[in-house]
Amino acid sequence: MKNKGVMITWGISSALVILFGIGCSLIAATSPPALLIPPTANLTVVEILPMVVPTTAAVAVASTIWLDTVTLANTTAGSLTVTLADRQTSPITVLPAVSIPAYTLVVMQLWGTRMDNGFTWVASGAGVNGYFRGKVRR
Repeated sequence: MKNKGVMITWGISSALVILFGIGCSLIAATSPPALLIPPTANLTVVEILPMVVPTTAAVAVASTIWLDTVTLANTTAGSLTVTLADRQTSPITVLPAVSIPAYTLVVMQLWGTRMDNGFTWVASGAGVNGYFRGKVRR
């Protein structure tokens, strides 16, 4: 029987490689070196119903969240952008003016990116609907 452990290594291109001993499945995903894997105990999955992304920066979540997925839909005939930033003492823009073409759905996998004190989001114009899923402490 093969080892059931998990090996995590960083490559030159900052690719996170996870190799599972059973069946030798290989999963690779590019992630920033600052990726923090959340503790699994005392976390609750949260998700919101699709809602309009505001055109002035607004708090989407007010507590630390490990963000897994952000889904954005542009319902207009023109291209729009969405910016998402965490709410730590010196906020970091995680998604800087992501362009969403007209009538397009964009799904972004963030692999549990930690957003200290939650996050804010803002669209460059009316017509973007958004949805997110992540984990928060209970």
